[in-house]
Amino acid sequence: MSGLGEAAPRQFKPDVVVIKKQQIWTTVGVSRPHERVVKAGRTASITLALWACLFSGKPVQPQLDGIVSFADGGAFSIVRRDTLMTSSKGAALRAGDIVETGPDAFLVIQEPAGDLIGIGPSTGVYFVERQEVPTLFVLKGWVKVDAKSGPIRLTGARLGIQGHKAVMLLHADERSNEVFDEQGSTTLLPAGDDARSVGKETGPSRFFLRGEQLEVVSQASPSSEFVASMPAPFRDPLPAYTKLPEPVPPRVLRAVN
Repeated sequence: MSGLGEAAPRQFKPDVVVIKKQQIWTTVGVSRPHERVVKAGRTASITLALWACLFSGKPVQPQLDGIVSFADGGAFSIVRRDTLMTSSKGAALRAGDIVETGPDAFLVIQEPAGDLIGIGPSTGVYFVERQEVPTLFVLKGWVKVDAKSGPIRLTGARLGIQGHKAVMLLHADERSNEVFDEQGSTTLLPAGDDARSVGKETGPSRFFLRGEQLEVVSQASPSSEFVASMPAPFRDPLPAYTKLPEPVPPRVLRAVN
């Protein structure tokens, strides 16, 4: 993690995150005069997956929450219920939050039980509620999880992975989901309404890719493109701290439709 110092928060202009029946829109970007940065999310596949996460009807188990123990690259946005907020190191995140980062960001969330969650640049992630296994839904970008205390599920619209005492990465873009089992024993979980349920056991260093096709491509090691585009901090273990920062309340910006 060398070379990552504390950066002064840059002016960040989160707009709105709207979950509609057919589409998810995120409009978070760095503030520039007379410019609005708009990113459109996937349509039906993401929406269906999120609705499945929200209303699965399965028994409630411990959920993902923790403190942002490290933050670099400026402020990040949080959508919590009907409120849009911005925050930095020390923010307390909880199940139900949608977190979105800027183009230079790197966050580490540390949970009370020791689990670590790394969120990369230009990333949107939903801390899913009411799941039998604590779940992170990656809308876009890069997420790395070091699951120490219990099973954690990391999923996108097309592909997911679940592990305990494992280190897992997931990258999501408009065309595909890529999954890397960096360490430990995990289970591959293809996602989406058109996926074939395989529940395949994986092993360390295995790499998986699923694009628009039904089949999951498996490799013994990550592709060169995946390694080249991976955020530099993800090439090292996520940092754990014995003393966490004091909680800092997010700054409320406005209501979300």
